[in-house]
Amino acid sequence: MKYEGHVEKTYVIELEPASPRNNYCHVSVGIEYLQKNASVIVDVTLDNPDCAASSGSYAVAVKFRDDNGDSQTLEFEEKWQRDNDKPLETQQDYYMGNNVDLVSVRVRKPKCVCTELPTAANDEPPPTTTK
Repeated sequence: MKYEGHVEKTYVIELEPASPRNNYCHVSVGIEYLQKNASVIVDVTLDNPDCAASSGSYAVAVKFRDDNGDSQTLEFEEKWQRDNDKPLETQQDYYMGNNVDLVSVRVRKPKCVCTELPTAANDEPPPTTTK
């Protein structure tokens, strides 16, 4: 027996483009710090030109020398959120320990995600019922 022929199968798969899971934005960070005894006071200013409502996180790395002269670094994780286009200013007090000399403070791993503001329909109070 001899079989001759041609079999062809065609598949059509329609894919919808995935919407981005997160709308990332660029965040600029300004920092000022001051040592007060065993702590450091850190002022952070966060701003982004991409969107008004946004949130994110960053780490504050505090480097200091202990009373033995050894260099140490503590890292503190922070989260932030804003609902308008104004720069966000925060102030935190971080404990380093007694008999230490502050070397530097840096902001590391800044992250920013644009968030949506609630719509006007969600801002309305719920209807009241009368009896």
